[in-house]
Amino acid sequence: MIKVNWINIQGFRSFGKELQNIKLNPKISVIWGANSQGKTSFSEAIEFLLTGQISRKILLSSTQDEFADSLKNAFISDKTDIYVEAEFQNSESRIFKVKRTLIQDYGKKNDCSSTLEINDLLATENDLVKLGVPLFQQPMPASILMQHALSYLFSARPQDRSSYFKALLEVTDLDEFRNSVLEAFKSICVTPRWRYIDKLESILRIDPFSSHLKINSESKQTKESIRSSFIRMLDQLIEESKFNASFEQKIEHLKDQLISIQKKVFPIHLLGESKVTPFNSMGQGIWDELEIYYDHAKKTTELTKRLAPIFQELLELEYVSEAKSDIDCPVCNIKDSLTLDRINEIKHVIFDSKKYIDSRHNARRRSWIDRPESFKGI
Repeated sequence: MIKVNWINIQGFRSFGKELQNIKLNPKISVIWGANSQGKTSFSEAIEFLLTGQISRKILLSSTQDEFADSLKNAFISDKTDIYVEAEFQNSESRIFKVKRTLIQDYGKKNDCSSTLEINDLLATENDLVKLGVPLFQQPMPASILMQHALSYLFSARPQDRSSYFKALLEVTDLDEFRNSVLEAFKSICVTPRWRYIDKLESILRIDPFSSHLKINSESKQTKESIRSSFIRMLDQLIEESKFNASFEQKIEHLKDQLISIQKKVFPIHLLGESKVTPFNSMGQGIWDELEIYYDHAKKTTELTKRLAPIFQELLELEYVSEAKSDIDCPVCNIKDSLTLDRINEIKHVIFDSKKYIDSRHNARRRSWIDRPESFKGI
């Protein structure tokens, strides 16, 4: 099992230009903090160190520019190196240092780029795997479970979900042991089993078929005697008028009976096409409100929607909303970071957000009042 002894972070997301060193307990470490204090940034720093990216951008990004310039701390100069490094210890007690340096941040049309070093030598993710660091497939290659990943995991294929948690909990060794045992068992059990025996045995568990035929790998019955036994079983399932039919005809008749029973059990006709309610054009009032809503929706990004409540709370502080000069940010505690231009931009975001919410409310209200009868119940 891989252990992390310490982590250094500089300039990554909420971490500033001063190097931050976090020493971890060899057994378990718990990091606690209030909202917006860097817990997610710390988790994504480890994710960036191992993979060179953050899964949140892949899973949640709805626009090209939503995660642009999101890895580098916005308040430090371009001359400051942005990097994450850590000391690892693998199951063989081998200690090695891994460092990843950001070369280019996410842009509107490009991914981020970085360099990976292991013990001060350029390396790749495959070199990490060789050292025992568990990595998974996209879109979440790092074995780090965060809140935004849960919805993806619950919608992923069961096999993918199982593989991810095995990598996360590092229990893949159990699978390797199980496969080794199965291979050893196959090499011992070399006696071939007749491929139809399992099917026959499942049939013969049903009365009254069990009284007609008993088959196993030691059976001395001939092909003709088995065929005759099946004919007697078929005769119990079909109509008397079909007794003189051939074996193949009896099989086909049994299929027809099965289809007839299935139709009675499940009304398959209900899945057929039904008449579509004719469409009646909507009134002009609905279209006007939808046009207004559409215009505001184009101007409002997902990032704006998430930040608007924070900005609103920020402007509730009188010394922020009434500021006449640059002030310290009450959220990140960076000196003079809230310039007058930034405060005006925050007010503009709040104004646009309010317009978006109002237009959405008006569009919904008008659609319920004026929509055509064909939309009722939708």
